[in-house]
Amino acid sequence: MRWLRSVTRIIDWRQLIGIMNLIRGSPYGPALAAFLQLELFRV
Repeated sequence: MRWLRSVTRIIDWRQLIGIMNLIRGSPYGPALAAFLQLELFRV
């Protein structure tokens, strides 16, 4: 997702880590976190 990459350029990595921790704390967090990691770190 191109929009996700453009958003991550704006967001500080420390904030992103905090967001990921919040996502993991939610009931559907693990699946969403895995999806985000695939989108963020896909080459």
